[in-house]
Amino acid sequence: DVVVCTTPILFCHTLVKVLPADVNVIIYVDDLFDMVPVWMERDILERLVQVAWSETSNVYFLASAPFVAALVEYSWGLEIPAISRVAAYVPFVEHKGKDS
Repeated sequence: DVVVCTTPILFCHTLVKVLPADVNVIIYVDDLFDMVPVWMERDILERLVQVAWSETSNVYFLASAPFVAALVEYSWGLEIPAISRVAAYVPFVEHKGKDS
């Protein structure tokens, strides 16, 4: 099983704590400190980074852009890949069935 969590990071932190160990969690980082009380930021981020660095971790981080990946590396000391939010659009092809 795979769970993808975006924001707020506080919610992702809670998911990591309550989900079974065999569930993979992908945390898609779109910005760094949204909706997290200032007094909790450091604690939450340190715990998530420790989990991600663990050899048996089932938590994976992805950044929404190279700039966000650079911010994560600078702020958290964690190098993560960037996967852009831009969708690959496929042209619409209308299906002509017998009833059309």
